[in-house]
Amino acid sequence: KARVGVWRRPDASTGRGGCGARTWARAGLPVWSYHFNVLVNGISPALGATHFQEVAFVFNNTRGLGYDTAVAVNPFEGKPPTFGRLADVMSRMWVAFIVSGDPNAHRGVTNAVRWPRYDEDGQPRNMVFDVNVTALAYAEPDTYRTEQIEYLIQKLWS
Repeated sequence: KARVGVWRRPDASTGRGGCGARTWARAGLPVWSYHFNVLVNGISPALGATHFQEVAFVFNNTRGLGYDTAVAVNPFEGKPPTFGRLADVMSRMWVAFIVSGDPNAHRGVTNAVRWPRYDEDGQPRNMVFDVNVTALAYAEPDTYRTEQIEYLIQKLWS
């Protein structure tokens, strides 16, 4: 049962896609990884930035269309202008990736931070999208559960 649990939800044990990102990068595939560090409207600070909260930013849905339901509210409501600017940056990066295979091939964002490939220079890194920093995004080393992720990669995929 434990093995099935790992396959059904590997993120619970390895976090933020670390196994996949490391395995794909080692196979020579271009990989970009991110960490969404934004507390949107309607989410308790105790929960933090939860799964799916970045979707409104990816689609630049700053008006919160479709979020007026019994279980959701506009994630941008009452938030500062940096939220809209981050949505613009993120949506341009996602569109650029879809069109060209590279999230950095976007146009129209002045002084946009470059999203490094996950394994660029041999150092695993994630892009952190964060409305609390001037640049709205920065690269961070991916050191989350490195030893555990390496163990799983060796046991499961080697």
